[in-house]
Amino acid sequence: MQITDMLSQYNRNLANGVEVSSGTQGIKQIASSLSELSVGNVFEGNVTQMENGVVTLGMPDGKSIQARLDAGVSVNVGESMFFQVRSNTGAQIAIRPFSGGIAANPTLLSALKAANLQANGKMLTMVHAMMEQSMSIDKQSLAHMARLVMSNEGMDVTSLVQMVKLGIPVTEEMAAQFENYKSDQYAILDQLESVMELLPKQMAGGSLSQDGLLALNRQMLEALFGGEGALTDAASPPDGPTLTEDAGAAAGQQAAGPDAQNPSPDEAKALSRANAMEQAQAVVGTEPDTTKKAESDLAGKAEKEGGQPQKEAAVSGRGERNGEADPKLQPDTIRKLFTTGALQRLASHLKGVPSLSEHPALFSEGKLREGLEPKELLRLLGQAFSDKDPFAKQALSELASSKEYRALVKNVLERQWLIRPEELKTEHKVKELYERLDRQMEQMERIVKSFGQSAPRLSDAASNVRSNIQFMNQVNQAYAYLQIPLKLAGQNAHSDLFVYNRRRGRKDEDGELSAFLHLDLDHLGSTDVSVKLRKKQVSANFYMADDLSYQLIYDHMDELCERLEKRGFQVKLSVSGQEKKVNFVEELLKQGSPSAGGAVHRYSFDVRA
Repeated sequence: MQITDMLSQYNRNLANGVEVSSGTQGIKQIASSLSELSVGNVFEGNVTQMENGVVTLGMPDGKSIQARLDAGVSVNVGESMFFQVRSNTGAQIAIRPFSGGIAANPTLLSALKAANLQANGKMLTMVHAMMEQSMSIDKQSLAHMARLVMSNEGMDVTSLVQMVKLGIPVTEEMAAQFENYKSDQYAILDQLESVMELLPKQMAGGSLSQDGLLALNRQMLEALFGGEGALTDAASPPDGPTLTEDAGAAAGQQAAGPDAQNPSPDEAKALSRANAMEQAQAVVGTEPDTTKKAESDLAGKAEKEGGQPQKEAAVSGRGERNGEADPKLQPDTIRKLFTTGALQRLASHLKGVPSLSEHPALFSEGKLREGLEPKELLRLLGQAFSDKDPFAKQALSELASSKEYRALVKNVLERQWLIRPEELKTEHKVKELYERLDRQMEQMERIVKSFGQSAPRLSDAASNVRSNIQFMNQVNQAYAYLQIPLKLAGQNAHSDLFVYNRRRGRKDEDGELSAFLHLDLDHLGSTDVSVKLRKKQVSANFYMADDLSYQLIYDHMDELCERLEKRGFQVKLSVSGQEKKVNFVEELLKQGSPSAGGAVHRYSFDVRA
């Protein structure tokens, strides 16, 4: 018997003045014909209230009934669940939560029957997922979704439904990215770093002839750096040397002396703290006199050994060191990138090319200019790869296969594909980055294939970058969300920016803007910032992964407050030592469905939020 029939009978009894008695267990007698509800019948109810062991269940038609909970039965207010009749004596009825799975869910079965769809596993999962997302399960909606499910047999049904909910096109590429986002494996920074490792090695040519090798590098540099004789730099001004392969440790050794190659535990600890302090400043946006603790640690050690304090390891947030401009904030040069031996090998290769050996931008008095920027050197090499001289070809071929050349390419790629935090003030900076990335990845794949090279790892990495960009582009049609690959002091960092209540075509009624920023940092760990802004009132909560990170952020809170207050804001800040784990897909689904219809255009990122 259907529960609605029971309620109708119950209402008639009340209207006629018939007394309805209460049972000592189970639900209230709500009909005079309780015997018609058989053992095993299943019905759905929503738990609307719990008091003194009695639970009130809201029914689908708006009516409600009450049930007394047996010992050990656990339900929660707001929970929607199915119940099964456990016993019926004719005088009272006992029910229990039903956990027969979706295969026995009467609502799902009824919906599929009404839509003339087979009640198999996929269809039941489909309807269940649609109900979880508050989507309509009328005949037409179910028929449309069923066609998508059947035409994408290899796709997870729940993910497919969620993609439709969010307005994301159902394709294999989009589905793969969606699964990456659900499993927290979506960071575009990881994909870019894979390309930056693989591409310079691919440009070494492998089995290509000498002419093929030079042509490959010429075309690749044209694709990556514009082809108009000047390289585009997405990360200027730089924050310091990008140390690759064997060049990294040696460059630091040249600056700090022979003892810097194997720092003591105290020095390593001080360096780690200095880096963490710089990251804390980047998160809270302050510029204090930092790293004093790191300086004192190193100074104390040096004084004990009769030496001078090694303050090179302690860099202030202003970019000053001992009263001088911090070289970390100066443009990258090949001197910073290479050891003395590597510079000599590089000069030897270049001197073998007539058009480069006497070039005033490269050499001065027969010596390689150590202040030369890597991007300028690559620009000149891109022109030289067209040289027809046989001796030049040999020297260029050897150069293209060298570690020094790979380090040059990787350095410039980092500066093209990563963004410094202060650059985010520039309008359309992220949009320009993703437009360039999409274009360059496509050209790079095409060039590699045109030379008959087999590079599945590189192609997969480049394809992942492009798919991720297109996925973000689709999401950004409705929601303000972006990944921003950041270049910070001493590391590359992944970040997510999600602006809630900023859906396309809609404005928040009270004018409040809510945003969430996630950062993965080497020294601070997982760092999350939740911000709310309403007119001139701003509140922010910082969630840190551990106690040390908590303390570093906490120490700079007053400075951040002062800077915001000077700008006319009323500020309320807090910091928690507990990480706040946020799932991207879940956050999107909470925001509701995007508006349907309308053409989707490439390169339509709006990062003004």
